[in-house]
Amino acid sequence: MRTKRNHTLDLRTATEIVRAAIDPQLFVIEIKPLEGGMINHVSEWVLNGPPWSVVAKFSRQGGHEGIRNEYETLQWYRDHTTLPVPTTLALVEGPIGQFKGTCLLMRRVYGRHVDQARMSHEGRKHFQNQLADHLIELHNHRRETYGSALREGESVRWLDRFGPDFKHQFKAVMPKISRRSRVVVTKVYNELETLLPESNKPTLIHGDLWSNNILVDDSNPNLPQIVSFIDGHASFSDREYELAYLRCFQTADETFFRRYTRVHKIDRGFQTRCQIYWLPTLMRHVRYFGSRYLQPFEKLVDEVERMI
Repeated sequence: MRTKRNHTLDLRTATEIVRAAIDPQLFVIEIKPLEGGMINHVSEWVLNGPPWSVVAKFSRQGGHEGIRNEYETLQWYRDHTTLPVPTTLALVEGPIGQFKGTCLLMRRVYGRHVDQARMSHEGRKHFQNQLADHLIELHNHRRETYGSALREGESVRWLDRFGPDFKHQFKAVMPKISRRSRVVVTKVYNELETLLPESNKPTLIHGDLWSNNILVDDSNPNLPQIVSFIDGHASFSDREYELAYLRCFQTADETFFRRYTRVHKIDRGFQTRCQIYWLPTLMRHVRYFGSRYLQPFEKLVDEVERMI
């Protein structure tokens, strides 16, 4: 769920930010674009001294809530969990020189996205088991209410969180999908209470787990090591939402689920509930990435129509 925006900062402005936030003796000698940043630009800034390289995520909007939220989320993860996430260096909110926006600076994590990593057959099994272990620990964190981990809980019912998002995605994508799909999705929305019964406690999830948000050290293809999870949201949700997302983009396979379910059991009917969770996921993709996701979405609608 990522694309690129064609905008960046020049070396002078980047240097002003680094000097104000990290060390007045540093300057930025090179800016390298990185993958990521559906909304905000992400790049690597190479420095003339320690820490030598930082990742900068910025928006030209001052007081940008999303970037501030990411900074606080990364801090929260490091304070409350063992999940490996990037180390934050500073949150910069302008004006600094010509920069009047918001910028998050993080230590550079060296690794490849999962789908680009060099892994042998055994290495992929090793990765899946590591992923399961990280999710087992993450999903051990529970509380009584749903919502962002950064705030007190906002709801005691999962559908009070999921339902409005489903409705929002449906409304936004409605003009782009077929009439038949509109009928089927409307029926699903009206039957969410039955299709997604309240069964799990609010559980801490990453919320955007797919291959591009997992960095791996693949120096040994037989024993790849997960070095960081990026772009997480840290919310208390139904954990099946996270598990369904992992399956939707084939990030997790049966090796993962065999290990995961030794600790966290999954109720019957999970595959059916997966398809319900996939609907707003693919609607969101149709919204942001257009027609190439229409066919997978319509195919999913066919499967859901036979199911309900």
